[in-house]
Formats: sequence, structure tokens, C-alpha cells
Amino acid sequence: MKYFRISEVKEFMNLLLTKETFDDFLLVSASAQGRGSLTLDGRMGGDEGGTYLNYGSFRSVLFEYIKGKELPKSVKVILELSRENCERLFPGKFLEGDSASITVYFREDGLFAVAGFAGKTFSLDRSKEQDWENYVLEYLKDLGFTPELL
Repeated sequence: MKYFRISEVKEFMNLLLTKETFDDFLLVSASAQGRGSLTLDGRMGGDEGGTYLNYGSFRSVLFEYIKGKELPKSVKVILELSRENCERLFPGKFLEGDSASITVYFREDGLFAVAGFAGKTFSLDRSKEQDWENYVLEYLKDLGFTPELL
């Protein structure tokens, strides 16, 4: 698991909340604390099995809650790479049940992204996790950000 600080807070949050940049990811969950609190669960129809909807289905709801003159106290968004995108980006490498995610945290001390990987089965081989972490780092750079590894 790699943890990055993103210094371009306004630009990143603009992409996350108003652009289609992350819409192909699946939303596991999102929460925001401000005037009140908002919690979004990305599971389709309350499915306990983990069938998630695309982040794009929820983006405008999260944006509507957050926009305004006051910054929220915190925002947390957990996005997961879809099975189709796993296969497209890492052909034949990820197993059914493997999970590659990006967790975005905004707090008063900054904006952070965490690249996480969970394998369906235990393995001492960390290559899938390292591939995912490297992909996230390059993805953030390609978007024009300068992520700092923490």
C-alpha cells in the first residue's frame, strides 16, 4: 500500500467532483463531513456481494453536498478498478476477486491518495500490488499532479 500527498488540492478535487476523469472506477463508498454528514454506499441495490456502481453515478451528489463557501472538514472516497479495467490494464495478471483501489482523503492537513491492493488468495509475491501502486503513481502524474510518496 502506497500513500501519496497531493499538493494541488483544488485542481484534484475539481477533477474528482466535476469531471469524468474517475467515472469508470467503481464507488465502494464516499463520505463527507461539513455542515452535516453525507455517506454514500456504492453497492448495487444493497448487494452484500460487492457489486458496485460506477463513481459517475454518484459524483454529482457528492459535489452538490460539498460545494459552497465553506470547505468540508473531511472527504473520503474509495474507488475500485472494475474487473474489465483490471483485465485491460493488467492482462491475465489479476485473479477474479482481486481488488485494486484508490482511496482519496481530504482533511485539514491536506489531500492524500492511497493505492491499495487485496489479493483473493494469500501470496508472498507482491508484484501485483507493486504493479498497481506504480500504475496509480503514473496515473496521477499523467493527470498533471506531483504526488509525494509518504
